[in-house]
Amino acid sequence: MAWVGFGEAERVFRAGQPREQRLRGGSFPSSHCWGVGPDAEQGWEGGPGRAPGGTLVLSVTTVIEEGGVKMKLTVIDTPGFGDQINNENCWEPIEKYINEQYEKFLKEEVNIARKKRIPDTRVHCCLYFISPTGHSLRPLDLEFMKHLSKVVNIVPIIAKADTMTLEEKMEFKQRVRKELEVNGIEFYPQKEFDEDLEDKTENDKIRQESMPFAVVGSDKEYQVNGKRVLGRKTPWGIIEVENLTHCEFALLRDFVIRTHLQDLKEVTHNIHYETYRARRLNDNGGLPPVSAGTAGSQGTRDACDSPRPPVLVHLDMCPAAPVAPGVCGRA
Repeated sequence: MAWVGFGEAERVFRAGQPREQRLRGGSFPSSHCWGVGPDAEQGWEGGPGRAPGGTLVLSVTTVIEEGGVKMKLTVIDTPGFGDQINNENCWEPIEKYINEQYEKFLKEEVNIARKKRIPDTRVHCCLYFISPTGHSLRPLDLEFMKHLSKVVNIVPIIAKADTMTLEEKMEFKQRVRKELEVNGIEFYPQKEFDEDLEDKTENDKIRQESMPFAVVGSDKEYQVNGKRVLGRKTPWGIIEVENLTHCEFALLRDFVIRTHLQDLKEVTHNIHYETYRARRLNDNGGLPPVSAGTAGSQGTRDACDSPRPPVLVHLDMCPAAPVAPGVCGRA
């Protein structure tokens, strides 16, 4: 799983850009995060060591740029998620982290002398990686997405999609969508937040055809037809990460940091954050510290074949960066 945080500007980061100015070819390395340049800042959220339940929260921040537009991208990885024999409530450290970012923003917001630009570390989406079993979602997958979809935008992704045939991949995607619907799990883009007919038409196509995105990750480059491409080498050829006939990573990349960037931020602020804010102010205007646990959470046990950790993403725009017209809107 990965969490993503965004800035206020974006553009697609092409493979033709210098390595230090783009995400490394737009691939998910084995750590389930976008590759970042050598100047990236890394750190353990909440200090070193594992959180209760064995889940680490590791953040990586970098500034990416294209055409003079800069964006601060923070990817928060969660190694250790689902690795325990007893995975009861193993999503709590992740949910706690997301709520802590809401709490930080809320405390700044209610100050009498507020800053002109409140530091925004809120998580804008959660990339949840699904194991390519070809059968069905695990109980842990369902429980995690059921709990976290209430506090963050969930984007389901099938990992290691090259382990399935094209027919198996399409059948598995349909099965995953059906299971999410049956279990009442809303993934992004949520139907209830479509603002007009154009949005509904576009998002229906994404929900019914693209979701969940099936991706292949690699941080290695190979020579293909005279060009250097990111891919995975197999006995029968090279699986290219950015080739749409091989992998849907390019669709996922454009979806997250191009066409739906601003909408992800708006849904986070207007829906998830406002829900948290209303509950906190209603419970106690004094804003006491948030409790470590989440009351009323129901656990699940799933000891077989640990899932890939979720990844959170936070996007934040560099203050001095010029904003090109239409950059933050939908394409």
